[in-house]
Amino acid sequence: MSSLTVLFRVLSVAALCAGATFARAQTTGAISLTQVAPAALRLRIENPGAQAGSVQVVRLRSGQTLFTETYTIPAYGHRFDFSQVPSGRYLVWVQASGTVHRGLVRVHTWNYGSSIRRIKLISSTMPAFGSKATASATALGSTNLLQVPQQGSPNQ
Repeated sequence: MSSLTVLFRVLSVAALCAGATFARAQTTGAISLTQVAPAALRLRIENPGAQAGSVQVVRLRSGQTLFTETYTIPAYGHRFDFSQVPSGRYLVWVQASGTVHRGLVRVHTWNYGSSIRRIKLISSTMPAFGSKATASATALGSTNLLQVPQQGSPNQ
């Protein structure tokens, strides 16, 4: 075998290994949105690269942003309590490493409580919400949030 062929093979293997390492470093972790009570959801995000991401909850009927938060930690978690919100459809919007995940939540409220009727998680590459949504969340001051702090949560 000529030295040129050996050199080509060595460089090819090195390039493949470097590409695999780069791809592994760029991957995002798992994102889960699970129902933990009749009217509560838990969001968990594995963010191994500690890249900046954000979470928003928006009431679809009015466009009102009820919750907004950014994160840069390797593992992010949040619990949302929908028991005090009016019946309707809500969007849980998560941006993680350039990918947007959307969860559609349908809330049904009765005189004695609330329940979540449907959760649907969709993932796609989309542009982030514009500054208008962020501005409305800032104006609200996030006082009527759906959040319920978790014991030992990294974002308390």
